[in-house]
Amino acid sequence: MRIAPLAFCLDPKQSEARRIIRDVSRITHHSEEAYVGALAVTIAIKAAGEQLWTGDPTLLALVAQAIPDSKVRDRISAINELSGDRSVLEVGLSFGNSGHVVESVPLALYAAQRVASLGFEAMISEVLHTGGDTDTIASISGQIAGTLLGGKALPRNLISQVDQSGFIKSIASQFAVTVVRESSRR
Repeated sequence: MRIAPLAFCLDPKQSEARRIIRDVSRITHHSEEAYVGALAVTIAIKAAGEQLWTGDPTLLALVAQAIPDSKVRDRISAINELSGDRSVLEVGLSFGNSGHVVESVPLALYAAQRVASLGFEAMISEVLHTGGDTDTIASISGQIAGTLLGGKALPRNLISQVDQSGFIKSIASQFAVTVVRESSRR
């Protein structure tokens, strides 16, 4: 859930970046699956930020092909093979919606992949109605979808409900300036 900022600073294709992602993941999660889940989220956010993913139904496949063989990748691939436009609830009931990385990350990716057809608020609503570890899944899917849409496209009514949203926006703006400045030095 906390890996998102690194997607703007690291290239997850590079081995040093993957080591950093693994180290950050291991602060609280000492498993290879947790690392792969963090890597998957980083790849999804990077793809959205660089417009390698533009909101079409290819996010799951894009991420699955970029991560190591794991249960997370197997679950992402299985969800990607579903036919039709299933709701997040249907997918959550079929594949799980707990906080375990093998359930939460693939479901969050699936939800984020639906943002173009649903809109941000409806996507988050679908995640919340799915139950399970809704804060984790909504956070991850919101980070990916928010990166794709950009801050100006996010619903003002939701942002206004966030405690200290002005302060958070200020920190995010400072972070963005720093990332741009550092990337121009490379």
